[in-house]
Amino acid sequence: PKMESLVEQMQALQTSDMAPDALAAKIQRLQADWKSFSKGSGDQFQGLWEQFNAAAQEAYEPCKAYFEQLSELRQHYLKQRELLVSQLESYLAEHDWEKADWSAVEQLLRASKNQWRELSPVDRGAAKASQKAFDQVLANIQAYLDAEYDKNIALKKSLLVEAEQAATSDDVRSAVEKAKQLQSQWKAVGIVRRRDDQKVWKQFRAQCDAIFEKRQLQSDNFKAELDANKGLAEAIIEKAESLLLLEGAELLSAQATLQQYKSDYAELGALPRALSGAIEQRFQQVLQSFEQRCYMAKHQQQEQRWEQLFSLGEQLASYERELVSGTENNEVAESLEQLIVDKSLLSEGRKVLQKRLSEAAKVASPDQSEAALKELCLRMEILADVESPADEQAARMAYQVERLQKGLGQASQMKADQIDALSCLWLAEGYVDESVYQGLFKRFDAARQQMMSK
Repeated sequence: PKMESLVEQMQALQTSDMAPDALAAKIQRLQADWKSFSKGSGDQFQGLWEQFNAAAQEAYEPCKAYFEQLSELRQHYLKQRELLVSQLESYLAEHDWEKADWSAVEQLLRASKNQWRELSPVDRGAAKASQKAFDQVLANIQAYLDAEYDKNIALKKSLLVEAEQAATSDDVRSAVEKAKQLQSQWKAVGIVRRRDDQKVWKQFRAQCDAIFEKRQLQSDNFKAELDANKGLAEAIIEKAESLLLLEGAELLSAQATLQQYKSDYAELGALPRALSGAIEQRFQQVLQSFEQRCYMAKHQQQEQRWEQLFSLGEQLASYERELVSGTENNEVAESLEQLIVDKSLLSEGRKVLQKRLSEAAKVASPDQSEAALKELCLRMEILADVESPADEQAARMAYQVERLQKGLGQASQMKADQIDALSCLWLAEGYVDESVYQGLFKRFDAARQQMMSK
């Protein structure tokens, strides 16, 4: 009974709609079970074995194409990696390092590492040589950059030594002029590693502050000025904190007001040394909180506009169904037209819906629209890097392979632009059966929301 059960299970896989990789794994498990249970039985189960093996061969057929396509993807990414290494090696050899734009070099290294990660999966064994070459060429470019870092940090350390000497001078006026000169020279120094720059900058700034504080101490009004500045700073911070109580459009419209508060704060003179750190920290926390709230408000505002567009798209689909059934309703058309021309809607989506409404009488068949919407679901799921339904895995792989063959494997648009572009294509499609639409839209919007949250 156990061997017959294995035959039945393998035969059932001949008509299975499992994803190819899961199907292959299932076949392998059943084959391993057969081998284990038939051990030492001789030819006792020969007839069942022939049935089992024939079923396994037929069940594995869909897996062959899948793994062939996966192999093509791996080879494509490997070639792209090798091309990237070649480009970097040419850049290394041909670049004029005496006149390098070091910020551009930093950006190149970051972009190359990101692109390398995106060019996957690849076969580990075949990719070892390209990985070694990639690591080496990056290390060679980094060596030039490190030399520039070291040169510039040495310059800044020499400026720090001069600032320390000026801070010990009894000639306060000369020390102040020297500090201003050193600050100007500091700004002219090139790029430095951030961690090194911050450490030396704090020391340099402390010496300059000490020099300027000496000058202030000479004034009889210094204490009064510090107290006044403290009061002004706290007043500015309190006004900025009050902006955090705003929401939505009011919050976004307050950005100009906060910018003015930032300008007012920047123009303040010295603060009491014992309190300046706490005051600065409090102000920066307000700025950070305001920026985060604005980001969320913009995101919510944008999402509400898309929700309006998708809702109008569903209303337009109902109108298209009525047209096809021969029950045209001019009042519905006029109502839709008035809703779609609303200037508060996103312009790109509004234009799509206007065009669709004007061509409603020529709407495509529901089958064509359903096929187009399914492809848009796949494209959004690929973009968001989320799983597609098991019965869509083959279509997803076919679409990716087709894109690669057409040279469209690497997207050139920003992710946000791609999301909006796919959403507009969704709005452009004609009606389908409402129950079909709701299922597809649930997939599409789930992937869209996943992408927006990144």
